[in-house]
Amino acid sequence: MLLFTFLKGIVYGVGIFIGGTMVAAMVIWILDKFNSTPLIGPLVQNIVNQVNH
Repeated sequence: MLLFTFLKGIVYGVGIFIGGTMVAAMVIWILDKFNSTPLIGPLVQNIVNQVNH
């Protein structure tokens, strides 16, 4: 029972990590599409540069 709960926690943690990484990548990808917008472009470019470095 204890081993099952431990493994369940490990799988849950890995799932949260993978899901969070995918969501962050999609948000960066969407923000990158706004790069050519005159008002939002420089702000988005600054955010993307900070995340990439």
